[in-house]
Order: sequence, then C-alpha cells, then structure tokens
Amino acid sequence: MQHEPSGFNNISDARTDFEDIDRLRTSIQTLIEILNNAGIELPRIEDIDKICTILSAGSVTLKKAEEIENITALSIRQCECMYWIAQGKSSWEIAQIMKISESTVNYHIQQVLRHFETSSRTVAAIKCVTAGYFQID
Repeated sequence: MQHEPSGFNNISDARTDFEDIDRLRTSIQTLIEILNNAGIELPRIEDIDKICTILSAGSVTLKKAEEIENITALSIRQCECMYWIAQGKSSWEIAQIMKISESTVNYHIQQVLRHFETSSRTVAAIKCVTAGYFQID
C-alpha cells in the first residue's frame, strides 16, 4: 500500500496543487519581469536579511503602521516659512515677504518645530530639506 501525503485525498488532488503552485510561480515571475521593465528591482531575501541585521545592530526603531498614519505633512505655508528660515531670514523678514503678520509666521514655525520634535529653527529647516519638502537654491 502506497503512503499518500496528508491532506491529499488522491493523487489528482496533489497534481492539482502542484499545477496551482506552477501557475503561481509563473505569475510571480511575470510580475517580477514587469517590475524590472519598469525599473523597479525587488530586493533579494539575502539583502532583506542584511538590512534587518544592520537596522537592529544600529538600534534603529521602525515605526508601526498605526504610528505612521498619525504623521501629517506640513502645510504649504509652513514649508514656505521654513524655506525662508533656511535662507537665513528672520520672522519679521518672512512676514514682510509673505505679506502676513509676524505672529502668524511664528505660529507656522512653532507647528513645524512640534512636527519635527525640536526647538531649533535650523534643525527643523534641515529636516525639511532632508524630508524633501523643498530644496535650497
């Protein structure tokens, strides 16, 4: 008597499962080709393992999905104020340029400082550039 793998009622069930696996493999290969043709390279599993090792060794903490959802983008006015800070302008000068009150400028700046969890206008401006909110000319 032949021993059949558990979960298969007969050999045709096993054949169907192997056919499904082959179809799935073909679909995945097709998807990878499409992504590669679009210039998107998927990392190899070895690369992912290396990245995880580096991150854990460097004490890097990754945010959970629910934490990321609470992150909000800066407003256009906040970015504009930070751009002028990066250019070395004072709050009064920024107010003149943007044609708004100095207290409104300071309000926008405070919101950015809170967003980046810093008390330094310079650090916040650097973080804006690093995050890609604007480029310095």
